[in-house]
Amino acid sequence: MNRAHHLLFALALLLLSGCTGTYAGGPLDDDEPHAIVRPGVDVTIWAVDGQPTSTHSFSVMVAPGRRVLTLRVEHSMEDETPKPHSRQRYVLQTEDGVAYHLERRDGSIGEIDVTTSRFR
Repeated sequence: MNRAHHLLFALALLLLSGCTGTYAGGPLDDDEPHAIVRPGVDVTIWAVDGQPTSTHSFSVMVAPGRRVLTLRVEHSMEDETPKPHSRQRYVLQTEDGVAYHLERRDGSIGEIDVTTSRFR
C-alpha cells in the first residue's frame, strides 16, 4: 500500500471510532456499565436525560437505568401529516450489556418499536 492508502485507512478508522456517541453525564468508555441505544432509519436521538447527544444518527452509550430520550421521528410520505417529522420524549429503562434498537412503527405516526439484543 502506498502512503495515500495508509492515510485513507487511518481516516476511515478515525471516523468509525466516533460512531458510538455519548452525552454529558453518560458513560465515557466501554469499561463503564452501559447500554447502547441504536436509532433506526426514521429515528434520530437528540438528547438523553435533557443532555444533547454528540451524534444524532448513530448509536449512543447510555448509563443503565431510566433514561428519557428526546427523539426526532420522520413521518412516512403516506401519513399526510402537516409536518415531515415530530419530536417526542421517550422513556426507556435500560440495563448494562443490552442494546436497544428504536424503529418507527410502520403505518403509525410517531409510535416506536424497540427490539433488544445482548452485547456482553
